[in-house]
Amino acid sequence: ITRDDFFTIRVDHKLVKDTLSGSYSFDKSDASQTDEFNNKSITSGTRRQVVSFEDVHVVNPAVVNSLRLGVNRVHASSPESTTALNPLAADPSLGTVPGDSAPTVSVPGLTNFSGGLSTQAPQFFNWTSWQAYDSILITRGIHSLSFGANVERMEDNNFQVAHPGGTFSFNSLSDFLTNTPHSLKCDLPQYVTERGLRQTIVGAYVQDNVRLRPNLTLNLGLRYEPET
Repeated sequence: ITRDDFFTIRVDHKLVKDTLSGSYSFDKSDASQTDEFNNKSITSGTRRQVVSFEDVHVVNPAVVNSLRLGVNRVHASSPESTTALNPLAADPSLGTVPGDSAPTVSVPGLTNFSGGLSTQAPQFFNWTSWQAYDSILITRGIHSLSFGANVERMEDNNFQVAHPGGTFSFNSLSDFLTNTPHSLKCDLPQYVTERGLRQTIVGAYVQDNVRLRPNLTLNLGLRYEPET
């Protein structure tokens, strides 16, 4: 089952020397499906929101300044939630890790058993970008000169679990029938933490479009954009 919701709102306002524009977009998508044996229902979701604002100011007929501000935020979770269709999928007495439900079981030649609710531990990703741009356009003779600067601050928070609830792997069917696993992988809850990354980009540029002839324009430019 998949559901998508999307809408955009845009507003423009014209003043004597300024043109103001703003927009907001929202995009949400959810997907639900059952596991391989209909023991549980798994729902994953994504959301994206974008807000932008622009002010174009006419200083004089030959000079125009443009200021743009924006925020872009993305959220994704997989799964966002789980529901036990079979009560045993939520039974902690079947767990390998204390407090968790049944683990994942992998046997060559058989359909993998994805375990109980604990093996679908929420994993999320949140990314936010704050942006600001300012540029000036100057027209003089055959020259169309523009220069400006920008700054972008990115914030990334994520939480991931590699083997929630534990994963048993068997080398063969006979090993499975005699309860002789090859390995057990699991994440201990006290060692699973949220991680945050931060990055800043600062840029500056200058460009000159020189119209040498009606059918020949020379584009000269330089841009510098370091990031942390």
